[in-house]
Amino acid sequence: MLFIQYNQSNSHSEDWKDEVRANALLWLTFEVLALYLYIFSAIVYLFLISLKGVFGNGVKQDVKGDRYKYDAIEYYKTDLDWFALIFIGFAMDSIVIAL
Repeated sequence: MLFIQYNQSNSHSEDWKDEVRANALLWLTFEVLALYLYIFSAIVYLFLISLKGVFGNGVKQDVKGDRYKYDAIEYYKTDLDWFALIFIGFAMDSIVIAL
């Protein structure tokens, strides 16, 4: 991913004028953007879970003991994936509309 990002940032303006290369660079830009949106969505989700925990909302007492036996990302893997799917969908649609 870093190789793709490096090549995108060092591409010449002539590369964007060729239709085939411009389409490839555009799709690669969307792929890199989706990666960073996935990371950001995980940050947002874990922040919301932490905020819920601070205020004591939505935590069942019987589940609370088991939750702390695992890593947060491992424990919330399914929920993180679903949240990322929805978050990236809305974010990418908003970015494409803005373009």
